[in-house]
Amino acid sequence: MQTGSSVRVHRRKIFLGQAPWTILTPRPSGAVRLATASSSAGINLRADLASLEGLAHLLWASAFQDRARTAILFDLPFLIPNGAEPSSPIVLVNSTLGIPSAQMLAELKAQLPLSTPSEGTVRLRTAGLDRALADPKTFEAKARADEDALPWDPKQWREWMGKESGVVMFAAPAPVLRAYALATAELGSFSWESLDSTEALVVDEDLQVFDQTIVKRAAALRARRESLFPGRKQADLLGPERAQLWGPTALRS
Repeated sequence: MQTGSSVRVHRRKIFLGQAPWTILTPRPSGAVRLATASSSAGINLRADLASLEGLAHLLWASAFQDRARTAILFDLPFLIPNGAEPSSPIVLVNSTLGIPSAQMLAELKAQLPLSTPSEGTVRLRTAGLDRALADPKTFEAKARADEDALPWDPKQWREWMGKESGVVMFAAPAPVLRAYALATAELGSFSWESLDSTEALVVDEDLQVFDQTIVKRAAALRARRESLFPGRKQADLLGPERAQLWGPTALRS
């Protein structure tokens, strides 16, 4: 699914609420596997460590989506059970461009699993994520400058996750999607152990995907890397160095 600084997805056009929507889905070779879980706090999305990098690129691509009525859909085989409970289909959308209504989600659910053939492969460019990971300080400074240059709008940081008609939807504006993409990629890159089983869910509440906690944890790990290995990029670290960085207490500090 992911190739260098891009991610390839299938594209389909379906009608929801009598309007055409572009539905993007991971290719069969995609490494992203997600699970949904309900708790007293609401709906959570969970992923194994092997899925975080690919998911980060899809989040980043969503942040820079510029076509209205576009959504990324995760359905079988990209869903894994949360324990004994089956996971619900997941829709990821850039809320700046509009979100599907409850009725539209019901119409989408009625069409799942999608049986129409793909209308082609789309390559979503995500080079900006690679640059942000290589130089997070510059990225964060630029992001703040861009936001400060615009009139304050409380909606620019508003995110929403809920379940309608059996479909979980995560909707967020571009700044939030970019922040989660960066944090998700950071966490995925710090795994040094062989944790690539799609059944090995990251069930620690501090590592649940789309939880603001991961932004803080990723920042802490980034600072830890700079302290232990000044000037070294995460991709340059060797196995023993990643073991030292990841460590049994790294995520608890």
